[in-house]
Order: sequence, then structure tokens, then C-alpha cells
Amino acid sequence: MRFERRSDVSPAGETASRWLARAERRRGERRSRISPVTESHHFKNTIMRYIGIDFGSKKIGIALSDEGNALALPYKVLPNGSRPVDQIVAIIKENSVTDIILGQSKDFKGADNPIMKKIEAFKKDIEERTGLKVIFEPEYLTSRQARQIQGETDMHDASAAALILQSYLDRLAHKQSAS
Repeated sequence: MRFERRSDVSPAGETASRWLARAERRRGERRSRISPVTESHHFKNTIMRYIGIDFGSKKIGIALSDEGNALALPYKVLPNGSRPVDQIVAIIKENSVTDIILGQSKDFKGADNPIMKKIEAFKKDIEERTGLKVIFEPEYLTSRQARQIQGETDMHDASAAALILQSYLDRLAHKQSAS
């Protein structure tokens, strides 16, 4: 039902302002049947967030999706050395991450780059520690793209992770809109 003015009348003889007031009361009744604890718990579990990871030999870039999973945002750069998996597991828990997207390093012929052995070991470690599945996303020169966009900064590895994650989110959105 669409009302143009508050004085318009519905087919049932109800004015727009009365109809709106009745709709508000009905909405309030539905909310009162759900306890605040259940309601907040329900919404917390329905939010899916993604983490994107750009694994490098010296640094690991981390990106997170927004809560709507439309945008990938650079989050943090970790040194690749002193137990980065522990730090990543903590980030996953803090941000209620449900899916892990990891850059798959391939050359232009589609063959694995030399770092892929370390990436696969890293993937296995994260899957074991979190119980979440890690999804590979093909990435080509994302660190170079990040440098071209923003220059050489402390966060360019996180920006590369954001490019990887954004590629995945865009593909996922396209797949969902096509079905």
C-alpha cells in the first residue's frame, strides 16, 4: 500500500496516519516477543565477515571485509616470523570472521611461484588452528598494484590483502546476482 499524503485513505477506509500507527504497534509487538539477549545473539551470528591474507616471505598483509561484505579494508601488517598464526587467530576471533581468503601466488602461466609451498603450509596451520576452511584466491602482482595506488607505505601489504579480498568479494557478489 502506498500513500502519497497522510490524509489519503486506504481501500479499507483507513487513513495513512492510522495505518502507520497500527503498523508500528504490530512491529513493537513482534519485537517484544524476542528477548534482547536472544535478539542480539541472533544478529551477532548472522554477520559474516571475511579476512583476506597476503602471505609474503617478510610480511603478512591482513584485510577485513565490512559487515556487509561489500568492501575489503586494509587492517594490519604482521611480520612473518614470530608466530604470525597466533596473531591471525586472535584477529579472526576478535572480528567474528567466518571465512578466510588467502592469496594464491601463481605466475602468468598458472604455475605455482616458489613461495606457494610456504603458503600451503601456512594454510594448513590456519585451518587446523581455527577449524575454518581457507579459500585460495588467485592473485597477480597485488603488492605492486598496492604500491602504485598508494606508494610505498607501512600498510601496502595490508592493501595488497584488501585487493585479494575485494577480488573474492566481487566474484562472490557477481555469482550471487547471476543466480
